[in-house]
Amino acid sequence: MEGFALILTIPLSFVLSSVYSILLIKFIKPHTKLSAFILWPSFVVIYSLILETILVIALGPNGLEKLLGSSYFQIHLGIFILSVPSFVTILALQKKFPEFSKWYIISSVCVPLALYVLLLQYHVTDTLFEIQ
Repeated sequence: MEGFALILTIPLSFVLSSVYSILLIKFIKPHTKLSAFILWPSFVVIYSLILETILVIALGPNGLEKLLGSSYFQIHLGIFILSVPSFVTILALQKKFPEFSKWYIISSVCVPLALYVLLLQYHVTDTLFEIQ
């Protein structure tokens, strides 16, 4: 089952990131206030992913569960589900580097992130639930 998910991650993340980025660029980016409102939660999710990565490296998933309690796994699932769409949102709505706001560049950058997040999910789940 894990191999099937890994194989599907590449094309699915590319297609879904493409569609989502095109929709953001076409309908949301022209509205400056709406873009700013949507952008800040995306930064929170990406910073949470970075923080979780650092803490998983430092403490391990079991250490994080001891630190945060049983809510850690729910927090992790939220970060897992929201991280790729948040990264698409940041890249699509940013204005500093317009060349990074093209749908094909956004999708190409999001594929490795999707693979990383999926592998992190496998690691956390396997460690917390001791799946062999």
